Amino acid sequence: MNKLRKINRKGQEEIVGFVVIVVLVAVVFLVVLGLYLRRDVSVIQRDSGDVKQFLESTMEYTTECTIGSDDEHISVSELLGNCYNKEECVSGGDKIIPDKNVYFYVDYIDKTSGIALSSGNCYIKFPDGVSDLMKFNYTKGLFEYKITFATDSYDIDYTCSAPGYDGENGTYTIDNKINQQNVDSCEVLKRTLVGIIDGNWKVGSEWPFKGYLFNATYSSGSFKEEVIFIKEGTCAGKKIGAEDFTPSDLGTISYSFELCS
Repeated sequence: MNKLRKINRKGQEEIVGFVVIVVLVAVVFLVVLGLYLRRDVSVIQRDSGDVKQFLESTMEYTTECTIGSDDEHISVSELLGNCYNKEECVSGGDKIIPDKNVYFYVDYIDKTSGIALSSGNCYIKFPDGVSDLMKFNYTKGLFEYKITFATDSYDIDYTCSAPGYDGENGTYTIDNKINQQNVDSCEVLKRTLVGIIDGNWKVGSEWPFKGYLFNATYSSGSFKEEVIFIKEGTCAGKKIGAEDFTPSDLGTISYSFELCS
């Protein structure tokens, strides 16, 4: 009996020891797992917060687009609605503005041969009566004059003459809308977004983030339609991002930005 009792006690001690080891291993595993998950969540929250702040700033960015006769430039958030409604930007391209240096050119040529009359003289005259000699640009084959605008517009007179050739004169009006043109608002939106994103986030195989996604969708009730979708690089891995929405007509435009690692 004593021998059997010793065997049972030994067996019980081995079982208790095994259970204690298992419990200790489980506790250590849970502690390590908790620390890892907590660290990972903090990283995601911090990065997602940065992305949300970036997205908010992007929506407030003033674009080069104006609508109608209003010269006030609209924001990216407003441009989303214009893109969905297929509206055009009046000033999607460059435009001459006051205090900006521009060059005025006159093409004074021999009408028979089409050769530029570089030996002639061309004078430019401004509304205040002041005139000045234009220089001949041999590279361009044109008479040129650099102008710095002090007001919104100028009516410029020019007079050209050369010995043995007919003279030429004319009036040219330059204002701050001379280079304005109608441009697809979606093209301006895409160009603006890509410029902002590329200027703030480096993506590619050699960077921590391998790519990004920007998506905007109009919705009204059960109706949904894509406004714009931009993808750069690869997005097969983990993603962090942010999303928001803006009112548009009778619905809303939801937009999101995701970075892919």
